[in-house]
Amino acid sequence: MIMINKIKRALKKIKNYKFRQKQKKLRKKIFVPHIQSEKSFKKRKTKINIKFPPLFQIENIKKNLKYYILWAIFFVVFSLVFLFFWPFFKVVNIDILRYENITNINIAYKSVEDIRNTPLLLIDGKNIATKLKNYQKNIKEVKIRRIFPDTLKITIESYKWVFNTIINEKEYIITENGVFIPSKFSTELKEIKLGGIEGKVSGILDYKEIFKSEEIKKIISIQHKINANLIIIGIESIYYFPTEREVHIDLKTGTKLIFDLMGDIDEQIKKLLIFHKEQFNLKEMVFSYIDLRIKNKIFFCSQEEKNNCILNLKNIYSY
Repeated sequence: MIMINKIKRALKKIKNYKFRQKQKKLRKKIFVPHIQSEKSFKKRKTKINIKFPPLFQIENIKKNLKYYILWAIFFVVFSLVFLFFWPFFKVVNIDILRYENITNINIAYKSVEDIRNTPLLLIDGKNIATKLKNYQKNIKEVKIRRIFPDTLKITIESYKWVFNTIINEKEYIITENGVFIPSKFSTELKEIKLGGIEGKVSGILDYKEIFKSEEIKKIISIQHKINANLIIIGIESIYYFPTEREVHIDLKTGTKLIFDLMGDIDEQIKKLLIFHKEQFNLKEMVFSYIDLRIKNKIFFCSQEEKNNCILNLKNIYSY
């Protein structure tokens, strides 16, 4: 009986199959499922339409180009006249800053005093630097900055000072470019004694280039090389003879070294070191002098002939 009922139900489903399929399609048409995809809705693009004022429209610019050019020229000329000649933009304040205290600040201000009331934009930096250097030859570099509306800032850098000296009974510091700075002796510097010019140099020496910078630099080189290679001995005194272009170095042991500033300094130092290491130890052996001026040769005077050697030096160099 159960079996018969199952067969009847199956036959009924087969019989109504077409009808059910038809109903299913009809429901799909009526009821659409809510599915949103990226392509379902697209944001509408909006066009931005910018309208320029008639004055700046291309058609009007082309039509009135010559007027625009005239107005531009007028504006530029007016701006330049305003900046150059209006009193508000003229130099009123001058500030001078120095990196080292050997430059005379009062002389520096005096040398640029005539630039006051000059329009800031007309300031010639090279001209100002030349003025400052003409008054004080020790000045190496000048930097200028305009600070609107009315200030000029000047920064000064000097050449390095390298030696103390006395000439005509006045104390000076010598810079590396050979300029004499009136000043008390610096404890950081070695004194260089000047030979053969005492009383021969007259006039005002302050802030003037008295010696050639090339020779001063060679003296510095000799000093450094001796200190580096004969550090156990050391330098007692330095004598500079500008006329002869020579430097005499007194070592602390008492030996005098004679160098030619016109010759090769490195070659002369090399000869001295070979003499010291291979022949005579300068720490133990004392000479009246060792002459290094002649190329490929060394002349020296022993202590046994000290009196004659000293007399000879006095006759030549007025020691």
